Amino acid sequence: MSELKHEFIRRCLRWSVDRRSFLAITLALLATLVLVSSAIAQDGGHSGFDVLQLDRSVDPCVDFYQFSCGGWRAKHPLPPDKGRYNRYDEMAESNKNKMRQILESAPEPGTPRNSPSRQVGDYYAACIDESAAEKKGTQPLDPYLSRIGTLHDKRALLALMASLDAEGIPTLFSFSSAPDLHQSSMMIAELDQGGLSLPDKDFYLTGDKKAIERRQKFSEHMTRMFTLVGELLPDAKADAETFVRSGE
Repeated sequence: MSELKHEFIRRCLRWSVDRRSFLAITLALLATLVLVSSAIAQDGGHSGFDVLQLDRSVDPCVDFYQFSCGGWRAKHPLPPDKGRYNRYDEMAESNKNKMRQILESAPEPGTPRNSPSRQVGDYYAACIDESAAEKKGTQPLDPYLSRIGTLHDKRALLALMASLDAEGIPTLFSFSSAPDLHQSSMMIAELDQGGLSLPDKDFYLTGDKKAIERRQKFSEHMTRMFTLVGELLPDAKADAETFVRSGE
């Protein structure tokens, strides 16, 4: 009987210690979360999981997507210049803004010309120099346009596409690296279609009013692109129509 009593006491003491440890760990985690949340709030950033983006008016057992994403969707209607917009796009825009701030502040006064920060700043400044780009016009593109203009058969077209791909200009296919979908710790080769200008073939084939209007806008855009490289307006319109029909 005394052995059972001692075993019971040991278990109670162990449970008491474990309970105190659990409470201590829980309190430490809560304190950490409070500090992190406070720091994020002061920084104006976002935490990894923002409960304010939930739609609590919806039963998650009925429509979990609306429950988990509805709040964010209500606050972020689809921009007029985009075919889609989600949290990944929002994150990408935020990263681009941060990179822009870094690039614009890179060439600090007095920085040696051969320093990495100065080189980065100068390179960025050259890329956004609109006046210099306007003066050059299509000159940087002329070698490529000339090669395209001399095409005479499909074999030459394939050779040109291979050459462009080697220069980092994908055509029919794109080749890159990406995390393995089945083992995210590994980077693997990724082969994908090069695209048809518009996001999907349905953009070319659908016959509803909005799709027809979209193709008309696309044709107007391509007409302007052809005139910018020196074509006369009638030729530009004809080439734009041919370009749009080629996607059908």
